[in-house]
Amino acid sequence: MTAVGIDTLELPELNTIGMEREQALEVTTALAKETWLAKTDLGYAVLRHEDVVAILRDRRFFNAIRLIPQMSGVDPSVFDVRRRESILSMEGEDHTRLRRLVSPAFSPAATEPHRPFMAQVVAELVDPHLASGEVELVAAVCEPYPIPIICEVLGAPREHWRQFSDWATDIFKIFNQNLAEDLPAIDAAGAEL
Repeated sequence: MTAVGIDTLELPELNTIGMEREQALEVTTALAKETWLAKTDLGYAVLRHEDVVAILRDRRFFNAIRLIPQMSGVDPSVFDVRRRESILSMEGEDHTRLRRLVSPAFSPAATEPHRPFMAQVVAELVDPHLASGEVELVAAVCEPYPIPIICEVLGAPREHWRQFSDWATDIFKIFNQNLAEDLPAIDAAGAEL
């Protein structure tokens, strides 16, 4: 059997840019009934859970975070000036070694003491929406939820949580498909953090 490059396959295109979350989910779910793989502006989207799990477990595949500068037309040497390798971009033995070091901090026993605080944060995020009986869950709860938890675990005072959130927002602009324009904000946030 001869292997073919993925770029030679005739794949359907998935473009959800500019869509509301619900519409993007509907379009993606409908396409997943027809195929497990689609082409996007950034590369390829694996559409079914079981296929994502299979790929994540297959060591032949690798993390494409290192390719973001190249895919965005940014000189990797400019992008890499202040970057240190993180667990998100590591592969192979280095990733396994670091994962073994941090895994105990994410065990059920280690997270149990934080449960009351986690519940308090969820309540603070949901309570303002109880009267109306409606909430845009991702925007109102899911997006703001992690920062207070991370800050609590790190011991950052509550008055600094907004700053942590702003830094995270800027750092994650790396995934906005506009690296050339966003790089100054990403670099500034990383340096400040």
